[in-house]
Amino acid sequence: MVRRQVRHNKQVIKDPSEEEEMRELPMYEKIKNAVLKTIDASGDAGCTARELQGSLGNIDPRRIREATSALTGQLILKRVTCRCGSTPIYTRV
Repeated sequence: MVRRQVRHNKQVIKDPSEEEEMRELPMYEKIKNAVLKTIDASGDAGCTARELQGSLGNIDPRRIREATSALTGQLILKRVTCRCGSTPIYTRV
């Protein structure tokens, strides 16, 4: 537990390390940015879910799926199926 100094008027003095944490992006935003960078790097061909998981190996596949579904819901990504109709390919809109 972290001790905090309390002023007489009951206001809490924040540590500078807490303010730095507040400026950082949340984890889901970092994952979304990583997915977008990977899809942009692939060019016009786009990426499948397996290609995304291969290039972003240190991120949980479930979080990658959540990011791609959130980005398609925000109309940032477009989901196109391959010619056999079974694999979705994610491209930038």
